[in-house]
Amino acid sequence: MVFPFSEIIKIPEGEPQLRKALELTFLNGGLPQGTPISPLITNVMMIPIDFHLTKAFREYIKQRFVYTRYADDFIISSKYDFDVHAVEKLVVDILKSFDPFSINSSKTRYGSSAGSNWNLGVMLNKDNKITVGHKKKRQFQSMMHNYISDKRNGIEWPREDIMAMQGLHSYYRMVEPEAIDAIVNHVNKKMGVDILHTIKTDLRE
Repeated sequence: MVFPFSEIIKIPEGEPQLRKALELTFLNGGLPQGTPISPLITNVMMIPIDFHLTKAFREYIKQRFVYTRYADDFIISSKYDFDVHAVEKLVVDILKSFDPFSINSSKTRYGSSAGSNWNLGVMLNKDNKITVGHKKKRQFQSMMHNYISDKRNGIEWPREDIMAMQGLHSYYRMVEPEAIDAIVNHVNKKMGVDILHTIKTDLRE
């Protein structure tokens, strides 16, 4: 459905070769989380769905809605209250035409600016700024502290755990650069290290 893949499958050997290439990216028939190709394939797959949902909400009940997506999570927002069940039905009806896509009703919720505004793992705080939350920042600081302490005691972390810590640093810093830099500087000063350099060194070995 999506260019240029729609053109590739028109070539006699195009579809078999494309399917063969896709098989190389899958594990046990599924798309692994955390690999560089996963978000690319997800975003390509979602292009037609994004188009239909954006178009539908642009014309829906003469009220301005904003459709936002991160991977396979949808957010439908508006300045004004709306019938969440009617909006959910619209999404479900559109997804039905893209079988096997469907909505996870157990994860569907309605929130307002009056409450705790968590979306996609981040929150809009009282100062109207995006944050990953105090709990996650405390856990991240403890993780870095434990990593250095274990290293000094001769306990080497698995490469996957170090990569996960590096990934959290990149993600959290993208959301809250000043706060995360302050946490890293605090750990560096307290432990007498350059933790980001240490992480990079361990990952190179």
